[in-house]
Amino acid sequence: MRTPGFTRPIGLFFCLAVAMFSLEAHAANPAEAFIEESIRKGSAILDDKSLDAGERDRAFRDFILSITDMKRVALFTLGPYAKDQSEDALADFVAAFTALDVALYRNGFSNYAHSLRITGSVVRAEDDVIVNSEAANPDSNSEPMKIAFRVRKDDRGRPIIVDIGLAGTWIAISQHEDFGSYLLLNGGDIAKLSRALEARAAK
Repeated sequence: MRTPGFTRPIGLFFCLAVAMFSLEAHAANPAEAFIEESIRKGSAILDDKSLDAGERDRAFRDFILSITDMKRVALFTLGPYAKDQSEDALADFVAAFTALDVALYRNGFSNYAHSLRITGSVVRAEDDVIVNSEAANPDSNSEPMKIAFRVRKDDRGRPIIVDIGLAGTWIAISQHEDFGSYLLLNGGDIAKLSRALEARAAK
């Protein structure tokens, strides 16, 4: 015969232990918390009806610049073509790249942020974590979109997003390949690439 009241404390202890483990695991992975908070903040800006369109655009741009390092990513996408360029040429490219990527981020937030759910993460190094998530696909009733965020740290030790993967394709890596091909065909003309990115961002 089971002793009355004996299993209940054990069950309660087990539930508490699981809850404590979940909290510890979440606290031990600040990259996931960073992505969750970033998604919440970005969505709140785009949903803020108290701002007019221009104010909303500026607020969202400032927010994206606060969670990324656009110059770092922009120079990565140039690869070896970043060498021996003038400061003005690189500054123009970073500005054009930033305008394009802010537009890409806005499109991504608009399509996926409200349904995005963190599914786990992979710690590649102390300052290099892949946070995995999924979101409802707005274009169809197919499987959810798999979205990954590569989180690293900036010079001040703050977490930043350095790349985003959509369905297994990393955006910055794809840009690196696309820009390299473009520059190869256009004599390494960074200014021409910058103008092309500005035109793409304006669409």
